[in-house]
Amino acid sequence: MDQAILTGNGTIEKILIVDDDRDTCQLLQFLFQRKGYRTMVATDGRQAIHQVQSEPPDLVLMDILMPDMDGLETFRRVREFSTAPVLFLTALDSIECAAQAFHLGAVDYMRKPCSNTELLLHVQIALSLAKDGASASGEKGALPSV
Repeated sequence: MDQAILTGNGTIEKILIVDDDRDTCQLLQFLFQRKGYRTMVATDGRQAIHQVQSEPPDLVLMDILMPDMDGLETFRRVREFSTAPVLFLTALDSIECAAQAFHLGAVDYMRKPCSNTELLLHVQIALSLAKDGASASGEKGALPSV
């Protein structure tokens, strides 16, 4: 395993993967765990809301096209109690949907399929920006290598 990715308080960074496709969740878990992240999985919006409430992640990686409650509605509900950065990873190729996600406060919007390297880079940037925003010192941290 690569070197663990640590938060400012010395814990391993935690990513919540929200996608109704279990194969996608497994692949993403493998990718992120191999790079030293802790992962949690939710396969629908309600599970995601519960996970964010019970064990707050450092970043949420969320699909939009899910049954019962789509990713945008899940994000709206999560935003009521959490400021965790949300990066959308979706097959939905719609500029209107991307604009809506950004309007709600998403840190990024990526279309599936994408390369693992590109996804890791976007996740690392989102986590770095979230840390920088929470940092009182204002110093920029170096991005980990992909």
